[in-house]
Amino acid sequence: MIKVIELFAGIGSQREVLKRANIEHEIVAISENDKYASRAYELPHGKTNNLGDIKNIERLPKADLWTYSFPCTDISLAGKMKGFDKGSDNLKQKELETEYDKEVKRLKDLEQEKQETNDKRNKIATFI
Repeated sequence: MIKVIELFAGIGSQREVLKRANIEHEIVAISENDKYASRAYELPHGKTNNLGDIKNIERLPKADLWTYSFPCTDISLAGKMKGFDKGSDNLKQKELETEYDKEVKRLKDLEQEKQETNDKRNKIATFI
């Protein structure tokens, strides 16, 4: 079972897709700061660990998969109309993507290190 965090969760469309695709998953947390969207999320999905506004999250819980909807509040008529200017949720999304890229690189580096260690062990075992 994969552990999932839904960022900019809205009404939970990514969760619904996973459910409809019969992918076993557990939502460990969501990030949604709109109270109406949060209520709409809970109607089909039940109470969920909502971390709130993504700008205030210091650290995300461990998960196998991060999903996110495009944070449309900054460009929608129902939202704040900040566009892509500094301070918009879209800017935070870019920061999040940068952190994700760093984590992927770290995991790849660990995998490379593990492979190199295994190669050295195999060479030693062959030599003996």
